[in-house]
Amino acid sequence: MGLALVENDYLSLYSKYLDIKKVGNNYLAICPFHEDHNPSFGINPETGAFHCFGCGIHGNYKRFLELMGVDNMGEFKNSNLDLNDVDNVTVYVYKDLDGNELYKKFRYEKDGKKTFKIEPKGVTQVLYNLQQLAQKRSMDTEIWLAEGEKCAEALKPFAIDANAIVLGFNSFEIQYQEYLEEFFRQANIVVFEDNDETGYRNTKAIQKTLEPVVNTIRVVRFRGNTTKGYDVADFIQDNSEDNFWVLLDNADYLYKNVETQKYVIDMEAFTQPIPEPQILLPDLLNIPKGVIGMLASRGGEGKSMFSLYCAIDGAINDGMKTTFISLEDSYYIILYRLKHLIDTYFNSNYEAVAGKIVVERINHINLLKDGEWTRRGNYFFEKVEEHLTNSDLVFIDPVGMLFPDENNNESVEAIFQRLMRLTERTNSNVVMIHHLRKKDNDSKEGLRGAAALFDNSRWVALLQRYYNGVKVKIIKNNYLPMANNTETTVEMFS
Repeated sequence: MGLALVENDYLSLYSKYLDIKKVGNNYLAICPFHEDHNPSFGINPETGAFHCFGCGIHGNYKRFLELMGVDNMGEFKNSNLDLNDVDNVTVYVYKDLDGNELYKKFRYEKDGKKTFKIEPKGVTQVLYNLQQLAQKRSMDTEIWLAEGEKCAEALKPFAIDANAIVLGFNSFEIQYQEYLEEFFRQANIVVFEDNDETGYRNTKAIQKTLEPVVNTIRVVRFRGNTTKGYDVADFIQDNSEDNFWVLLDNADYLYKNVETQKYVIDMEAFTQPIPEPQILLPDLLNIPKGVIGMLASRGGEGKSMFSLYCAIDGAINDGMKTTFISLEDSYYIILYRLKHLIDTYFNSNYEAVAGKIVVERINHINLLKDGEWTRRGNYFFEKVEEHLTNSDLVFIDPVGMLFPDENNNESVEAIFQRLMRLTERTNSNVVMIHHLRKKDNDSKEGLRGAAALFDNSRWVALLQRYYNGVKVKIIKNNYLPMANNTETTVEMFS
């Protein structure tokens, strides 16, 4: 029997998942997204929109299917489907923390399409495999979160070997309830993200929900695969067991709780030698390792050229690797400047520099919108962490283009704090190229933008054009005595 895609028969569609009753002119059901005892889930039969007057959740029919964990491209009418005439039926049993059955979810597949049915209808949604939390949770047990029951089942054999718990979800923000917090507290989380927009939104919801509770959150992504919707079940089917463990080991951190260490200052502490901080470019910038800093000057003074000079000098003299994240200049402009500097001041020593400088050109982006990280914003920080992992120093030029409003202390501080966590985790450095006001180039008062720019930088240097070169004066360095800070003059424009 063929399958027919549904367009407008909304009551019939909703009735697959809910027991709908007509009350006056309204169509109501028990809300599946919260503990609902009196029907509060209203449905508009003409538009397909829903609104729960109990918990406030609302949206259109497509959003309802997403929350229920159903792909609307595979949705089809019950009236046109003989449930005995399908290619495959899989039954997933949902249980409570004590292992008692709550409901069953049936997955029907035919001709490449799928649909789902939940029995009994109208039950409150919970996480799949929930009973494992109470049975196996311990401080050293990771919790793996996978979108959909099929992915959770595919992960189970690996979870046994890793001493992990696998939970499936369709909409984490709906299925996660406050009473579960005690089981997630201080846990290490791994999210297996589907390669589509819904997968990204689910990861964002998980991060927002769990950051106040857990110890770490890592995410496994499949962005190298161009297939939309590619997930961990597909990966396991396509790859060897060894490849899975490599994939897991390379999962990116989305969040890492503060690590604390307690020290008692006793007599032995006073007699122990104090290790000197590692320094990058001691004759040029004198930067302590693992911090975020700022190099600022008025426009046209040469700060971008000086940054390239530092990268070349570090590559030749110390084997240092540098990345330039350019939000303004093109790759060819940067390459032209590099060649000019190497030819003029480093005896055309291309061989010593080759492979040690990377340029990443990123168009202007908004990292924050209404106080939330944007998708492109999260992608930007992933790229920064990737470069910090593989480089000693990352320049961001110009940093002002990162901020939706460089005069807004709150947004500036949020971006700085996130970059600071990356530098601490990788023990690499970020130097942000910034502008001074035209009339002031010798003090922090000349910095454009919010005070948080200076306050959150661990290291600040001001650059000024000086005859045939530039003069660099360090005005802040939280990790070195000011007597150790430098004022450097470099000839670059002869």
